[in-house]
Amino acid sequence: MTQIRERIFAAVCCLALFCASASAQASSDNSRPRVALVLEGGGALGLAHIGVIKVIEELGIPVDIVVGTSMGAIVGGFYAQGYDAAHLEKITLGVDWSGILSEGVNSSEERYRSRIDRSRYFAIIDFDRRGFKIPGSLLSGRKLLYFLDRSTISEPTPVDFDTLPRRYRAVAADLATGERVVIDRGSLADAMRVSMGIPGILAPHIVEGRYLVDGGTVDNLPVGTARELGADFIIAVDLLGGIPFAPEELDRNPLDALNRTMEIMIRANVKEQLPGADLVVTVVLSGFQMTDFGKAAEIMALGEKAARESSAELMALKMKLGILLPGEADVQPKTQTPIRKVIVEGGNARDRAQAYILFAPIIGAIPDEALLEKSIETLEALGIYEYIRVRRTDEGGIPAISVFLTKSAPPGHSLRLGIEYASTYSGSTVSRLGLSPSVVLRGMTTEDSRLAVNFRILDSPSIEASFIQPLGAYLFIEGFFSARQETETYNMDSAISYLYRTRAMDIGFNVGANPARWANVAIGLSYDWIEFDQVPDTRAGEAASSIFMGHALFSIHRFDSPILPMEGVSIKLRYDQSLSEEGNSHYFRNLASEGLYIPSLNIPFSFTVWGMASSDFSEYADDSTAAPFFYKPDLANRHFFPGPLEVGERIGSHIAGVGGEVKFQLNWASSAIGFPSFLLVQAAAGTVLQDISEINRASEFTHWDATLGVGTRLNDGFGVSLRVGLLRGFGGDLRSFIALDLGSIGY
Repeated sequence: MTQIRERIFAAVCCLALFCASASAQASSDNSRPRVALVLEGGGALGLAHIGVIKVIEELGIPVDIVVGTSMGAIVGGFYAQGYDAAHLEKITLGVDWSGILSEGVNSSEERYRSRIDRSRYFAIIDFDRRGFKIPGSLLSGRKLLYFLDRSTISEPTPVDFDTLPRRYRAVAADLATGERVVIDRGSLADAMRVSMGIPGILAPHIVEGRYLVDGGTVDNLPVGTARELGADFIIAVDLLGGIPFAPEELDRNPLDALNRTMEIMIRANVKEQLPGADLVVTVVLSGFQMTDFGKAAEIMALGEKAARESSAELMALKMKLGILLPGEADVQPKTQTPIRKVIVEGGNARDRAQAYILFAPIIGAIPDEALLEKSIETLEALGIYEYIRVRRTDEGGIPAISVFLTKSAPPGHSLRLGIEYASTYSGSTVSRLGLSPSVVLRGMTTEDSRLAVNFRILDSPSIEASFIQPLGAYLFIEGFFSARQETETYNMDSAISYLYRTRAMDIGFNVGANPARWANVAIGLSYDWIEFDQVPDTRAGEAASSIFMGHALFSIHRFDSPILPMEGVSIKLRYDQSLSEEGNSHYFRNLASEGLYIPSLNIPFSFTVWGMASSDFSEYADDSTAAPFFYKPDLANRHFFPGPLEVGERIGSHIAGVGGEVKFQLNWASSAIGFPSFLLVQAAAGTVLQDISEINRASEFTHWDATLGVGTRLNDGFGVSLRVGLLRGFGGDLRSFIALDLGSIGY
């Protein structure tokens, strides 16, 4: 019994000592030395900071001040909001780095004509009277800024960075003076974005009239800034990474010497700061590069490894702080409150109303980042805004979200360049190569008028000119002229022959409307002149050398990307009729339709359904009402019929085709900066009838093909696909082939 009482007494004493120690630690918390964490810049290498933070948290070391440069400022900005390492890791692995560090837009809401232009031209350079406007950087940084806006939406703007859960500073450089700039208030997203403005890569960011860029050039490890904030103990994270120097690369890449010079300069200012830190955690990242965001998990793991190797020094620091117990994190993110108001500024009344409708669902709820992202993407796709900023702006104690719309300057003149190469290798080689330079002049009559002159050289040379005059918000009138030679060749036994060759010229006008940004409808008249230099042996009606034509067209084009899209819809309807009396040899009609649908699945796979049908309404191919060869319905869809079709298997009086495609995006889950790449599986069947009576034997005039291949999208106007396939022709013969396409390869 005595032993039991002694044990109880001992336990009570231990508990009393434990509580006294904890109480003393808590009471002295406000008077304990201040700890600062200084995070170096380094692009993707800076993700190693998250691994270091994880170990610091496990050891129970409090961090009161966070100072960073470049990626260190971004990681530090999130950490300053009170997020722990687990949340930082979740953000990092959930970010599509290749998406936010790019300029591509989801084109589903983009203006119809802008969308078509982007699909045809891979290079566009603006110019004015003073010369060409070459971008000062590869990326504007808009998407990165929008990501930071969404991720910091819990913090009202403007905010004093001393009032954050952890005091915070971001270091940048003034592009005009070269001065070091320490950002201590304002927009947290702006501070993080400014410090990441890598010269030549991301455009400078303007804050209070100053052009600010990445602070790495002046202070990549801002230990001195932490000391100026009153830090008693400073933990600095030093990143040693990159690719070893290889002298032979200097002959292959002239920019390598410049890159190395920048690295030497930045490393020099880091070395100056290292002695000022009380503890340096060195993370060795050999073999990793600043762009290796796709290797985020590996980089964070190396940061954690380096911190664990420094755990003895970290524990010694903890003892100096007088912290004996592990305790729980003393810093938490601010509690978010439901939004009660949405404010939209900038633009005109219509712009503000449209934006309000998109953001209004936030009212009454905690800000949802997915909803913010979708709303911003919808507005950005309109192509009329330079920036769309979303901030928390609590006014008078009312939680509010403010949306700031900055309209883009009116588009100016531009030079454009496109390329299209298509080749099918089988028993013979059918190929087509075209280089398409173009010039666009704007504002000749009104601000939004445009004159476009398009050339095509090499195969099938042509010149096209069109002048579009908008008539209000939706209507337009267009005048056009074109002269072209259409040629398709095949190469057999080293000799070049022609499948067909014609020369044509037309002039006319259209009156149309864009009832929606992704839709186009028009009616028009034209005068066509056609000369057949060589035409295949067909039963087409008498060739028309000159004729007046009327036409009507309707089209919808709404894909998430012009090349290899993963979702969207396209519909094309066109009706042509010669303006001659019925019974005249030049009287004919033609109705063409085509549709394509890709449902939105939000998975690495996409499924495409395609179909087309066209008819000239003739009973026999040699009827007087049959369309001449130049106007005949044509089953020409390179995407679904890349095989070596004969002319009679493609061109007829009545045609129909159906097809399907499965795409698998190989790098769907990767956050690395790179080009979207796909595995392609396609199959299609087409029927071509010369006489309507052949419909009873349609199977005899049906061909099919199936292909397997790969494709990649370099930008919205340049892609590459390589496919192997098998074609079964009208006679039942099987033809294997290889199809190569590059350039403008959209649907």
